[in-house]
Amino acid sequence: MLRGHRSRLGLLVALFSFACRRRPEARDAAAEADAADAPATRDADPGRDAPAPDPCTLTGVETVAALDEVDASVSRWEALDRVGSWALAVDGVAGALRLWQGSAPRGSLAVGLEHSDPRLGVSDAGAPWVAWVRHDMQGRRHLVRWGQGLDLGCEQAEGRDEGLTLDAVELGGRIVVVWDEVGPEPAAGRIFVQAIARAQMRPVNARGVAGLCPAPRLLSPQEQDASDPIITRVGPGAAVFWLTARDVETGAGEHNETLSDLWAQGLNDQGVAVGRALRITHAVGHRFGLAAASAGPERVYLAWRNAPDSDSEARGDGGELAVALIAVDRGALTRVVASSLVTTPGAVPSGAPAVRADREGAAVFWRERREGAVATFRRRVDLAGRPEGAPVAVPSLGDALPLREAPAGDTLMTLQRREGRLVARRFRCR
Repeated sequence: MLRGHRSRLGLLVALFSFACRRRPEARDAAAEADAADAPATRDADPGRDAPAPDPCTLTGVETVAALDEVDASVSRWEALDRVGSWALAVDGVAGALRLWQGSAPRGSLAVGLEHSDPRLGVSDAGAPWVAWVRHDMQGRRHLVRWGQGLDLGCEQAEGRDEGLTLDAVELGGRIVVVWDEVGPEPAAGRIFVQAIARAQMRPVNARGVAGLCPAPRLLSPQEQDASDPIITRVGPGAAVFWLTARDVETGAGEHNETLSDLWAQGLNDQGVAVGRALRITHAVGHRFGLAAASAGPERVYLAWRNAPDSDSEARGDGGELAVALIAVDRGALTRVVASSLVTTPGAVPSGAPAVRADREGAAVFWRERREGAVATFRRRVDLAGRPEGAPVAVPSLGDALPLREAPAGDTLMTLQRREGRLVARRFRCR
């Protein structure tokens, strides 16, 4: 089963990828399903190193909390998120998830020393919810907690593969969770979806245990080896994106090459699939690091990393970064409208990108290594899915990426550890 977010890219693989990179062939206008694999042109790297004005302006800094650090060189804090006035951080030493509302602490929740994928949300009624994965002697399971005291919730047992992924959003008062799980042959992995209404949650008892979550539904096609799902809200519903693995013959006497493709599925406000699963990519490639954002109920942007010429499941620095615009019709994902590379030749992207959508299109943010340091870059994409201008460094962000959500009126927000503090920084970007 493909495990995108766990493996590493070695330096030699990155260098090989750059040396062998080819220009894509011209796109067949009639084959729009291949749009995400064959951008019409690559950028000629216009003035890449020329200084450009910072597109973002810092508008506010807020200290959310003082953090109890182990010492000056080792941080105990792992995951950070903020939605509305609520902030989350995970204490990796104590195995606890801590919440703040504004700068006021709102409690701690045991997540265990072996945990992953914490997600924070705020319901339409203003109550926080969290979802995360826990590994213990009983196996792997995900947990959901809801309410001002996080005292309602449910739990779901999963497979025992430590490489599995979880993501969650709220739709129409329901918390919708997606995850990947080991499946029977011929598929080695499957994507499941679970919609949890408030009435289906149970009080958390003194041992920190709640009842079982509602029965999940299989989302990915039966024959797929699927993994690494993400979910983002689109209008009243959502879009789920995931990776699939497939083997390609490399010639007589040689081993098969495992490639990855991108698929998507629309959901309604009940968390139920709408329409058919949409295949986004077809050409040879190793894809990973997915991020998505919607621009209204009729379009959603998806960004990802790609190592098109490497025979490795690249996961470190290097490769390319692409973005696709996908049309949405009454909740169903219908077609790939356009796709392009947003990085230019010579770029060394690092980690997964971030996408923020607005009325004029979207902005893709990513980290990039230059001269031994990591900096954040941005490139705009218009409403037709076409990149605008050249990639621009964003010095005001440092090496941070924007959060998935920001308060109304703010273009974006970051949440970082700064000298023993949890600091929220707000920006407006042109």
